[in-house]
Parts: sequence; structure tokens; C-alpha cells
Amino acid sequence: MKQTFVYISCLFIFLFTSCHISKNIEKNTTKIAVQSENELIGKWKLVKLTGGFIGKEQNPPMEQIQLIEFTPTEMILTVNGKEVSRTTYSLNKGKSIHQTEEVPMIFPNGSFSIGTSYEVNQNQLILREEFADGFNKHYERLEKGDDGIPRK
Repeated sequence: MKQTFVYISCLFIFLFTSCHISKNIEKNTTKIAVQSENELIGKWKLVKLTGGFIGKEQNPPMEQIQLIEFTPTEMILTVNGKEVSRTTYSLNKGKSIHQTEEVPMIFPNGSFSIGTSYEVNQNQLILREEFADGFNKHYERLEKGDDGIPRK
């Protein structure tokens, strides 16, 4: 009888601490996602590409201004001021081919199967395509009201 009591007590302690730890992990993950989303919100201008099949640094195609804008719910891609795509997105951590630990990722249309890892450092954004020979796209944050088009 004493042995059964000990087993049941251990089981309750294990279940209680497991639930508590799980809730803390969920809270921390949500906090990271919200913080990262706030860092992403705004317009970003593509300034260089690295990687790809050749593996060297490249400038964006000449005469082409590529912007990506993050709203709280959508990513909007524009080229030379014309909207090319608009999609919803979700933020979460995921497995990366570039690192061993999970990293912040953007998942288009709420699909958690294929994502793009990202890194925000002040006014710099790097989007990393998660496949072999994928590009790393380097962006700079635009000021409010800036359309990214240079004026002569």
C-alpha cells in the first residue's frame, strides 16, 4: 500500500510539473513570435543576394527595385512599384538547413511545411531560403513614406 502511494504521488508530481513547464514554453514561444513580428512590420528594400548555385554575392537585377512589406497579417512583394504577390504568413521556430538548432521562420499561408528563416539586426533583414542552392536575400528597412525608388 505504501509503495502504491509513493508511485501515485510521483505520478502527480510529474504530471503537475510537466504541465507547468509546457505552459511556460508556450508562453515563451508566443512572446518570441510577437516580438519578432513587431521587428518585421514595415517596408524593406532588397540590397543584395548571396548564395544560390554560384554562391557569390550579387546586386539585385539592374533597373529593378524589389520591396517586401510586412503587415501584421500579410507579406506584400512589389517590383518597381507594382504588386507581384500578397500572402498571409505565420511566424514560428523551425528546423533550418543552415543551423543545427531551431530558428525563427516565416511560413507563408499558414503552412508549416516549407518556411524561410529570417534574422533582423536593427535596420537589416536577411531572408534565407531553406533549400540547397537557395539565396540569402539582404534587405534594408525603409523609412515611413519612402517608396524605395531613387530620385534624380
